[in-house]
Amino acid sequence: MADTLTGIQSDAQHYANDSQLNIVTGQGARVFHQLYRGMCSPAYRHGFRQIGMVHIGRRWRELLKTEDLSTVTSGTSKYTWDPTATFIDDQFKIFMVDASASNEEVEIDRVTDLLQWTREKSTSNSFPAVYMLYNDGTNDVLEFRPTPDNSSDTIRIWGYTEPSSLSAAAATVFIGANSDKALSGLVAADYLAKRGKTQRASEVLDEVIGLLPRGDRGTMINRQRLRATDF
Repeated sequence: MADTLTGIQSDAQHYANDSQLNIVTGQGARVFHQLYRGMCSPAYRHGFRQIGMVHIGRRWRELLKTEDLSTVTSGTSKYTWDPTATFIDDQFKIFMVDASASNEEVEIDRVTDLLQWTREKSTSNSFPAVYMLYNDGTNDVLEFRPTPDNSSDTIRIWGYTEPSSLSAAAATVFIGANSDKALSGLVAADYLAKRGKTQRASEVLDEVIGLLPRGDRGTMINRQRLRATDF
């Protein structure tokens, strides 16, 4: 069962042997959320003072989400990007649910450069080949090329999301208790290293890194269609 922020703090105080360690309010809360979100960002490496960079980021199945953004309107290429979940920028894929093909999920590629974007523009509407995500000065916009031609299709997002900020009584997203223990230890190691207690910080790191999964606990986002059996 997931632990609360207060529980994480209690364990971190134990690792650091310091009851003054506070991650519920103030700067301590900001440091906690940096580590918490860092654990959920696959490429994240955290710098522990006088120890060095440690790779703590993972993909977690607890944060793999799918969301239907909008129904397509024939002849409309631009849609407001406002999913309820906060998807990590390079860890999501866009699919079009093709109503004309038994609602098959078809991946739409992210455009690689402006040359491709220009080349993919079509004078006639058809099934989209690429998309671009950008800000038009007011809204974040998801645009397709060619312009969709079927009003029955649905824009679907699959991807990994950022965890929400925690209040004192709120629980983490993690399913396994070891993941929460690892987070507590990382908080304590950062706290100790910043106070010059490098040896103890290194000992805590050595202990809790072993509680993290060796690899990602979710599926790598790849170029192939995602299936339920991949997770």
